[in-house]
Amino acid sequence: LSTSLLYSSSTSTSATLQAGQTHAAALEGGEMHVGTARVLRADLPFDSGVIHELGSVMAVLHFAREAHEEQVWKKSLQPAPRLVVVTAAGAATTSDYELHGCLLHAATGQLLPDALRGHVRSLQPRLHQSQVQQVTFSDLCVMTKPPSLQRRRGAGLDDGANRYRLLFSLWNSSTLSYVSWQHMPTPLLIRNSFHMLPPEEKAYRRQEYARSRSGGGTARRAAAAP
Repeated sequence: LSTSLLYSSSTSTSATLQAGQTHAAALEGGEMHVGTARVLRADLPFDSGVIHELGSVMAVLHFAREAHEEQVWKKSLQPAPRLVVVTAAGAATTSDYELHGCLLHAATGQLLPDALRGHVRSLQPRLHQSQVQQVTFSDLCVMTKPPSLQRRRGAGLDDGANRYRLLFSLWNSSTLSYVSWQHMPTPLLIRNSFHMLPPEEKAYRRQEYARSRSGGGTARRAAAAP
């Protein structure tokens, strides 16, 4: 078991790993559950702290690819965020689980409902093998309109009103609850239009658009173009 789990079964409602993933902790039927696992024994002391014995491996979320910081309102995030979801062989079916993207305002931490489009992905059940799934949010868009910024290059870069954080959460559709979540380390700065992006981001998007055109790309890629 990991020694980095910061969890107290008597006082906490979540458990956070040093890598940044947080797991919800709750009593269910008189038993303590953390994330997707049941706690068998808690607070077992050892030289460097305490160990918690779990009934199964907890689901792990980590990023295979992050979106860039500079993004455009109502355009798909570039590049599309990609997460890897890892669960143990023989774990409960993942058909009850979905992966949700959520948007937080960076300055206030406020969760913004209905701020994203293309932010839900179902996980596929694989009960007889280790479950490692890559989930790509190809159509993920920020629909919350950012405050207007001046069009002068560099203007408003320090304006926190346009800065957001992406949070990806594992949703249990049977219990209607979030059981685990992970922040994308890269924050988002949302621009009103392609023309307000810095030159290097414009160049990246034009290059990706040209590559998709030359390779027979789909209209989905065209969202990266001005």
